[in-house]
Amino acid sequence: MDGNKAIAKQMTEGGRINYLSGLPVIVAYDANNTGVEVTGNVANAGKGEVRVSAIDEYGNLRATAFTDASGNYSLYVKEPAKTTLVFYAGSEGITGGVIFDTQTIPTMGGAVNSTLNNISVDIFLSYQTTPSIVESEYDVVITNSLTDEKIEKTLKDAKNLDLALGTYDVEIKKGDTKVYSGSFTTSLQATQDVIFYIDTFEYTITLRDEFKKTDLDVDEITVTGDAFTGTFDKKDGKYVINVPKGDYIVSADNVYFESPSISVSSSSSKTLDVSKGQTVSLTGISDGTIVNFVNDVHRVSAVAGTVGSVTVPVSQFGDTSYTVSYVAGNEIYYVFAPDFVGVNMVPAGGTLVEHKDISGTLKNAAGTPVSGTIIFYAENGAMFKVSADKDGKFTAYDVPKVAMLAYATNGTEAFMGEVAADLESKDIQMESANAISSPISWSNVNAEYLNVLVNNIEGLAGYKLYFTVNTSGNYKFYAPASLNMDVTVELEGNMFFKKDDTSSDRISVHNLTDTVRTSPSYTLFARADATDAKNQVILIDKSGLYNTIGDEDYYLSIGSVDTLKKAAEEGFTAAASISYTLGKIATGTDTSGKYYANGTYYLNPFEPGCDFEITLAELLGYATDAEAEKAITYQSIVFKVAGDDVISIEGDYKNGNSGATDGKEYLFLKSTIADTLVTIKNADSSKVLYLAANGLTSPVTVDLEEKVSIKGYVGIDADGTVTVEYADAKVEFDVDEGTYDLALYKGVAAQISVSVAKDGAKYTLSAPVSYTPDASGTRNFLVSGNGMFFGAVANESGNGVYKKVEVTIPANSFTNTDKSGYFAIKFGSAWESAYASVGTDIVTQIYIAENAKNVEFKVVGYYNSQMYDLCSEEMLITLDGSEYYQYVYIEDAPTTEGLVYVNKLDDIVGDHAYTYVVEVNNLAGKPVSFDISGWKTGVDTTAWNIMVEQDLFGKFLKVQDITAVDNRTAIAYPGVNTYKVSFVPVSTATAVPGLNLVNEFGADFTLVTLTDSVTIDDATGKVTISATPGNAIVSATDMSASGRGVLNELSGMPTIVWVLFGLAIILAILTIWMASKRGVFARRK
Repeated sequence: MDGNKAIAKQMTEGGRINYLSGLPVIVAYDANNTGVEVTGNVANAGKGEVRVSAIDEYGNLRATAFTDASGNYSLYVKEPAKTTLVFYAGSEGITGGVIFDTQTIPTMGGAVNSTLNNISVDIFLSYQTTPSIVESEYDVVITNSLTDEKIEKTLKDAKNLDLALGTYDVEIKKGDTKVYSGSFTTSLQATQDVIFYIDTFEYTITLRDEFKKTDLDVDEITVTGDAFTGTFDKKDGKYVINVPKGDYIVSADNVYFESPSISVSSSSSKTLDVSKGQTVSLTGISDGTIVNFVNDVHRVSAVAGTVGSVTVPVSQFGDTSYTVSYVAGNEIYYVFAPDFVGVNMVPAGGTLVEHKDISGTLKNAAGTPVSGTIIFYAENGAMFKVSADKDGKFTAYDVPKVAMLAYATNGTEAFMGEVAADLESKDIQMESANAISSPISWSNVNAEYLNVLVNNIEGLAGYKLYFTVNTSGNYKFYAPASLNMDVTVELEGNMFFKKDDTSSDRISVHNLTDTVRTSPSYTLFARADATDAKNQVILIDKSGLYNTIGDEDYYLSIGSVDTLKKAAEEGFTAAASISYTLGKIATGTDTSGKYYANGTYYLNPFEPGCDFEITLAELLGYATDAEAEKAITYQSIVFKVAGDDVISIEGDYKNGNSGATDGKEYLFLKSTIADTLVTIKNADSSKVLYLAANGLTSPVTVDLEEKVSIKGYVGIDADGTVTVEYADAKVEFDVDEGTYDLALYKGVAAQISVSVAKDGAKYTLSAPVSYTPDASGTRNFLVSGNGMFFGAVANESGNGVYKKVEVTIPANSFTNTDKSGYFAIKFGSAWESAYASVGTDIVTQIYIAENAKNVEFKVVGYYNSQMYDLCSEEMLITLDGSEYYQYVYIEDAPTTEGLVYVNKLDDIVGDHAYTYVVEVNNLAGKPVSFDISGWKTGVDTTAWNIMVEQDLFGKFLKVQDITAVDNRTAIAYPGVNTYKVSFVPVSTATAVPGLNLVNEFGADFTLVTLTDSVTIDDATGKVTISATPGNAIVSATDMSASGRGVLNELSGMPTIVWVLFGLAIILAILTIWMASKRGVFARRK
C-alpha cells in the first residue's frame, strides 16, 4: 500500500502509519471522541493541574485530558485493556511534567481515580567541608520550568515550600554574586530535603614574616569573598581551607598581609608575606562614615558598616604612630596614637572639635609658586596631609580648628611654622633645607613603620612631628636651614643601637644645630641586654639532641663556630639569616657517618620567649629532638663493587667518604630509607643488581646478576607501572602507551604485577604472575578490568506500558582516580521524572574524594517500556566529573531469544597485535549471553595471547584476557557492542590465527577475511606478505607492525560495501520479524 492510500485508510477507518527510516518510526492519531469513555477524579488537583495521558501497548500516545477545577477528567480510549493511564503533574501542554501515578484501565472503561499528594520542600545549600552557613545571607529564586512561576525567598525561609510536582530551576545568590545555578525534579515523598552542593578546592597558604620565618602561629585566619567566608585550619605549619572558586581576601587579627588577595580556581597553594599588624574595631561609628588611618608612609580608609575592622601595619622594632580621623557633621573626630599597638577600637580617647578648610599657595625661597607636600600637625602629633599643584595651590579640607604646625617641602626646600586655629588661608614660603634621611635596619631586615620623632624645634616648642621608616628601610624629611631640632629614634625588645665601643642603648638622639646638619647613622644589634656593645650571641642548649651527638667530632659550621662544643659554650652571632652545616662525615676506617644536615636558620628577635638560647632541633627547623634526629640521621652503607660498576640510587641519599678504602660509601636518610632503591650495573649493562637500601648491613658484597631485556604489551594503550618484586628489592618500570621494557635477572623468579589507567579507570593483572626469564625476548602481561561503566540492578514496578524504575547504586561501586570533587548525576533520554537521593536527601551530585569510593545513592524514575529497553543506552545514568565520566548501566537477566546480528568489520594490524573487529547489534531488548571461547579454538596459546576489548554505546566497557580460560562468556547489551579480539604475539608466534565465529549465538555466521597485502616490520626490516586467511605475520621480537586490511574476499571490493549491502538485507528481515512478533507499527530502541 502506498503512502496516500494509507493516509486515506486512516482517515476513514482509524489506524496507524508506519514508515522506515533506518528503524521503524511510529506516527499515530486517534480522534478524541472515539472509543470507550474513561473518567475519574484526581484528589487535591485543580484546573489544568494534572494531565492524564492514555498510552497504548506499543507506547504510543492515544489521548490526553486535563483535570477541571474539581479534579475530574474524561477521555476516550479505543482498547482500554491494552492501554495505560499516566498521570502527570506540573505541565501546561501535552509534554513534560512529573509522573506521579500509572494505572491500567478496566476492560469496559469506567472510573480510574488517583491522588495528587501535597509536597513540602526544604532547600539547603552546602559547601563541601563547610556544612554550616548563614542562610539568611543567601537569596533563592525557584522557577517552575514549565510555568515560569517564581518563588523568591532567603535560603533561611526556603523551607516548607508548597511546590507542585515538577522540575524547577534554582538560582542562589549572596548579594549580587551567584553561587549556584541548577535544577531539580521533585520526588513523590510528601516531605523532601533538596540539597545543592558547591564544589570546593583545597587552598594552602604559608605565612612568611619579614624575618623569613614560616613557622608562624596565628590564632585564626579568615578568608572572605563575595559569597563565602571561612577560616583556615593549621596543618603541618601551614594553613589549609576548602573554598569554592572565586577571589578572596585573607585576614587575621593583628597580622598585616602585604598582598592579601588570593584567586582560587583549583587546588593550589601560595606563600603570603606578613608583618606585625594592629586590628582596630569600628564598632560605635555610624554606618557610612569614612574613617582614615594615616602616617607618613601608610594610609588606609574604611567605610564603617561595610567593614567591621581595619588592620594596619606596625613595626616590630618599636613604636608606630597613626592619626585616626573622621568627619561627623560640622565636627571632626581625631585621635593620635604615638604607639598604635593596643589601640583596638575607634572611637576611644579622641577629640571632637569643629573642622575647617585651609587654602593657600606654596612658594619656593624666591617666592615662585611650586608643587609640593604640606602636612599640618596638631600639638598632640595628629597629622593631615595635602598636596600643592603645579601652581602651588592647595586646600586642606576638614582639618581640626586648632592651632597647628605646618610642615611643607618640595623635595629641596622646606618650611616649618605655626598656623593659628581660626586661620583659613595661608601662603607658605619655603627656605633652603637639609635632607635628613637614614636607613634603619638589622641584618638586612628593614625597620619598617618605625617612628622617627622630630621635636624641640627652635621657636616651635611643644610640637612633635612624626615620620615613619618606609618599606625600603629609610625615613626622610627636610629640616629648614634656619631651625635647630632633635631627631629621636627609640627601639624596643631585643634591639639596641650601638652607643660606643663599650655600650649600647635603645634610644638614639641626633641634634641638628647651626653646625651639625647631617643625617644620623645607626648600627643595630640584637641583644638580651644593654651591657655590651657587641651583637648578642646565640647559644645551643646543651640538652636534648645535643647530648646524643655530644663530642667535638661533630661540627656545626656557622661562621667561625665549627664545633657543637663551641656553639654551646661561646655561641654564634645573632643574625636574621644564619647558614649552617651539621655533620660527621666518615673518614678513613670510621664509616659511622650518622649525621649530616645543612640549611638556613631564620631568627626573629622579637618573638615571644626569644632568649638567644635555642635547641639544636630548633636550629635545624624541627619542633622536637625526635623529629630532628629522624630527619638528619643517615645510615652509612659501603658497597664492595668493581671499579667500573655504576651505582644509581632512587631515594634520599648523600655521597659518603670518597676515600673509603673498602668500597663506595653512601649515606641513606633513615626516614626514607625504606623507599630507597639501589641499582648497580656493570660497565656494559649486561649485568644488574637491585637492592632495597633498608636492612642492608655494611659493607655489602655485590654479586651482579645476568640481565635480560623483556619487552611486552599490557593489552591496551594505557600508562602505568609494572612492578617486579625480588627477594631483596621491588623495582618499578614505566608503562607507556601500553608497552614496557623490563631489565630482569636471567633465570631468577620474580613476581610481576601491572597497574595502568585509562579514562579514569584502572586495569590490573588478575593476580601477580611468577616469571623466570631465561633470555631476552617478549612476554606480555595482560591486564583486565571494567572501564567507564559499572552495573546496578533495577527494581521495576507498575502495570502497563509506563514502568517505575528504582535503581540503588551500591557504595564502593567505583573509585575516583582524579582529584576530589563532585560528580553531577545525569539521566539518559528515556528517563522521565527521574531524581536521585542520598538517604532522605534529594541531590543533583555526589562528592567523592581523591582515591575514595562513591557513597550509596538511589535513582527513581519512569520510562516507556515499549519505546525503550530497560538496559538501553537511553537508560544510562551518567556521573559527570571534572575530568572524566562514569556510566551506570542497568543490569538485567540475559534473554534466550530475540534478534541479534553480527557484522565483522575490517581487521586492524597494529604495532602490538593483529585485531579482528566484531560488531554485535543486539535487538533482543535484553542482554544476551554468548560463548566467546570459540574465538580461541585452534589457537596456540603458548604463541599468542588473546585479549577481548568491548565497547558499549561507543564507550570503553571492559577488557579481558581469555588466553588461559577454557570457557568465557560475554554479554551483549541492547544496542551496538563492538568487540576487538586482539591476537598478541609472544616469542614463538608465526602465522596469525583465523577468528572462529561459529555457533556463538547458536547459529552459523559467515567469516569475512582478508586477501590484501599488509606491510609489517620484523627484526631485520620491512617485509610484505599476503594476508590470506590465517597467514598474516606480526613480529614477536620488536612488537612493531603497520598496515590495515581493507578489502573483502568477495571480488576484492571494499568490506564496507558488503557491510552496507548486508545491513540493508538485515533491516528488511528485521521489519518482517518485528511485524510478526509485535505489530508492524511498534517502535523499540
